[in-house]
Amino acid sequence: MSVNLNAVPDALPLPSLGGAAINLLKFCDEDEMFEVFKMPFSDERYTYATDRICIIRVDKVEMFADFSGSDAVMKRVRDTFDSIGSCSWQAIPEYDTPGGYNRVAVENTWLSWRHLDLLKAELPCVELAFNDDPKGVIYVRFHGGVGAIMPMKAPE
Repeated sequence: MSVNLNAVPDALPLPSLGGAAINLLKFCDEDEMFEVFKMPFSDERYTYATDRICIIRVDKVEMFADFSGSDAVMKRVRDTFDSIGSCSWQAIPEYDTPGGYNRVAVENTWLSWRHLDLLKAELPCVELAFNDDPKGVIYVRFHGGVGAIMPMKAPE
């Protein structure tokens, strides 16, 4: 089964967001080499959207119910979300977008400022939980879902 991406509404109202809407496609990969991530995919309970750097998870969206990631992708996705546990959450800190860099130093790690901007613009009440390991995943939570963002290598 396929979904015409042009027919997907700009923002889908999600019950887990109290009827508020989110554009899942903004979190998907546009790279032709990674066709599997061009649209959201689902498992039994959730729908995921990822561009391979940032992933979000919301309650299952029927429009994407027939799309699932490969077994390897789903194992990694579940492992990521199963390890959230109890975290110390905080709002996304203020940051400057330095000229010439696509990443900014936030807490003890480097993150894509484009992804931070996307999280703040698209997700209601978004918060982050930083890892003691500067190379570890940073968890995201928002009203209606959770997510994760991968750190980036520090500029040399």
